[in-house]
Amino acid sequence: MINAKWVKTLTLVAMIGAAVFGFSGHGQAAAAYNPTIGNKVIEAGKKYLGVPYVWGSSRATKTSMDCSEFVMWAYRDGAGINMGTGGANSQADYIKKHGTYTTNIKNLKKGDIVFFSAYRGTSASSYKGLTASQKKITHVGIYMGNNKLIQTYSKESGGVKITSFEGTHWGYRFVGGGRPY
Repeated sequence: MINAKWVKTLTLVAMIGAAVFGFSGHGQAAAAYNPTIGNKVIEAGKKYLGVPYVWGSSRATKTSMDCSEFVMWAYRDGAGINMGTGGANSQADYIKKHGTYTTNIKNLKKGDIVFFSAYRGTSASSYKGLTASQKKITHVGIYMGNNKLIQTYSKESGGVKITSFEGTHWGYRFVGGGRPY
């Protein structure tokens, strides 16, 4: 029979295991961040600056792309990581299964893939109090460090570009992020 004493003991053992052996809460070893991979992904992404945005692009060429295709190519070219040809939700699922995922914006590292909810306006108040179902992933980009993102999101934006992150609607829309390794 499990009682409160056993629960405390098991919790302590789990915490020690996480600290000593680097286990995440998902039953797999937490991957160590590799700044070389992050930098290579960012450099690969920069090669696409100005490439026009096309929603639902074919993924067959690199002459136009939507947000998830941009992330797909940056990770394939920069890190040799193939997450498949799915959209942003598929990429989030891949990271949760094979990599390190966080919902804490402060835990992001250079080269991490970041996921966003739908646009609701430019003020923080537009995003306060949203439920989990209202924070569905609708967009993806790459965190560059120093409060910058590289991403593509509309024809009007000029295609792949570098934008600010925290303190903008991108920061307010943040759902989660991480790396697929």
